[in-house]
Amino acid sequence: MKPSKFIVALGAVMALAGAARAGTIVTINGTDDIYNAGAPGTQPGTDPTSVGVAGLSSITFSDATGEVYLNLTSGDNLNDPDGVGAAPSSSSNSGANNIAGLTAPNAGYITGVFLGPTLEPTPAALDFSSGTAFTSLAPALQ
Repeated sequence: MKPSKFIVALGAVMALAGAARAGTIVTINGTDDIYNAGAPGTQPGTDPTSVGVAGLSSITFSDATGEVYLNLTSGDNLNDPDGVGAAPSSSSNSGANNIAGLTAPNAGYITGVFLGPTLEPTPAALDFSSGTAFTSLAPALQ
């Protein structure tokens, strides 16, 4: 099944470039919770930003800028869109609402999820603990 939208959450401003939407700028709120994608209001944060991608064959992200405080009252660590600067040196969760879990270096980074027209069974969790230096990525929906 092809994705119909891309949901982004946590931290900063990101430029989305793709066939019909080249140069689109997306603002992401630091309170957005990626696990509210497809099930709005079910997790503690705000609902994440959604961008329609139906019909696109590729998406390129560039120029992510901004800063967000992770654990504002308990850490006060300002981090960038990659999560660099966050108090935790890594993060891991098991997912929620049919959206895969994620293990990664740093914390408080921008993350995203591709959703189809309906929620599918939860795919296997993604593990970026060995690094995030890839030139392309083809995850399953959710």
